[in-house]
Amino acid sequence: MLTLNIPDTKKNYSTLLCAGLIIVLFSGCATASIESGESNSVKGPYDRIFILISGSPRADKFIEGFAEKIKYAISERNTNVEVYVEERLSLETQKDIDDKINAHKSDAVMIIKQTEALIDGRYGFGTGRGSMAGTFDLRLFEKAQKRPVWRANMKAYGEYGISMSIEKTVKKFIALLEQDKILRRINN
Repeated sequence: MLTLNIPDTKKNYSTLLCAGLIIVLFSGCATASIESGESNSVKGPYDRIFILISGSPRADKFIEGFAEKIKYAISERNTNVEVYVEERLSLETQKDIDDKINAHKSDAVMIIKQTEALIDGRYGFGTGRGSMAGTFDLRLFEKAQKRPVWRANMKAYGEYGISMSIEKTVKKFIALLEQDKILRRINN
C-alpha cells in the first residue's frame, strides 16, 4: 500500500498566520517621534559636533545604546563627533565639561536632556514592568553662542526591547538632522 504524505494546509496557514501576527505585534511595539522648530540660524552641515547627553536612571541602557549608535551614524556622514554621557553621580564641574568641548574644537554643541521617563503598566503583557518611554529635549548651540540655533523634542517608546527602540529613534534622529542641514546626507 502506498501512503502519500500530504501536508495539512490548514495547519500550515495557521502557523504562518500566528508568525505574521507576532511579527506585526513586535514591529509595532517600538516607536519614536522627533520634531524640530524652525530655525534659519543653522549654519550647517557642521564638521565637528560635541553631543552631551543626560538622562534618568531608568534610561541608562537606552542612552548607552543611543549614544553608541548616533556616534557611528554621525561619523558616517563625515562629521567628527564626540558623544559624552553625563554620569548622574559625577563630580565633574561645568568647567570640566566646557574643557572637553573646547578640546574637541567643536563647531556646534548639542545638548540632549531627558525631560520625562514613563512606565505604562497597561501594556506590560505580563511582564509586571509595563512599557518604557522617554521624552528628550534637544538643543543645538553654535560655537560661542549663548542661545540655541535649533531645538527639537524627541520621544522614544519601547515595549519589547530597548534595541528596537534605539534603532527606530536613531533612524528618525539622523533623518531630522539631515533634513535640518545639521548633518550631511549619505549618498546611497
